[in-house]
Amino acid sequence: MVLGISFPYISEEGYLDKVLDRFGDNLEEIYLPLPSRYAGSGRYIFYEDIGYEEIIEKCKQHEVKVDILINASCEGLEPYTPTYWERINPLLKRLVDKGVDMVTVSNPLYIQKIKKLGFKVRASVISRINSVQKARWYKKLGVDAINLDRDINRNLELIKQIRDAVNCELWLLVNEGCLLDCPFKHFHDNLIGHLSRIPPNHRARIDAGPFTEFCTIIRRKYPEEILKSPWIRPEDLKYYEDIVDGIKISGRDLRGENMIEIIEAYVRRDYRGNLINLMNVKTPGIYIENKKLDGFLEGNLNCNRNCHSCNYCKEFAKRVITENENGGI
Repeated sequence: MVLGISFPYISEEGYLDKVLDRFGDNLEEIYLPLPSRYAGSGRYIFYEDIGYEEIIEKCKQHEVKVDILINASCEGLEPYTPTYWERINPLLKRLVDKGVDMVTVSNPLYIQKIKKLGFKVRASVISRINSVQKARWYKKLGVDAINLDRDINRNLELIKQIRDAVNCELWLLVNEGCLLDCPFKHFHDNLIGHLSRIPPNHRARIDAGPFTEFCTIIRRKYPEEILKSPWIRPEDLKYYEDIVDGIKISGRDLRGENMIEIIEAYVRRDYRGNLINLMNVKTPGIYIENKKLDGFLEGNLNCNRNCHSCNYCKEFAKRVITENENGGI
């Protein structure tokens, strides 16, 4: 089965044209948020007005679908007030009329509200769908597709069980690079959701970086954690072709040039260079030659995540991870 590829919108001049011109025939959809005054999302970025009409028109020329994100893990009390949906619904109705195909949500309470407007709905990776039972709940609530929790990316048996249990599309986030089973993930997502609603010049009193700084320190001190992180290399997509429908490439907060390099790697299913450069989460000072990871996943499939009794990633890291002052930059 050919895997669909979902790639991020970056508000950088010329970025979308370059991506569509080079890879448009290989891409299934682009994803982008609502303006930040309407809703939060899963990245720190604050968006002013977005030229949806131009984006939709360009994507239609290449038969690339458009997915709108309403996927902050927390937005406070505002979404539970009638005025929130009174304000957001007219914009959503315009977008479905213009040809937007999908809305990705993290909050299951949004599913039916948005489906009534004519959209298909996908559950966000932020929903942390990591079991058959949870996938079945989201399907019963009406989703058409699920971005599975990236922490189960390397548990092929579980993904197959979910595939057999739900009749909807399954997608995987392949390059985020966060720590496996990170104890701060839930709280970090909450912080990001709130910050995505606040203009940068109003964030002065908020410490926006404690989680990122902590994770960087951990990856530098224990480099095997980089290998434990549930990314999927472009070369290893072959293991997922019969059990999922597509992959989502992370990186709305990256430079356009870096994002194009990442998209090319996943389209070609081949990359020569520093694995860190494919990740949305960078680790400065680390170099991992991607081709040296040939065979790594085969020993890591269906991982039970009992790291205390297994040194596979730690021993592999000793062979492939080196120091480089320019690594991951």
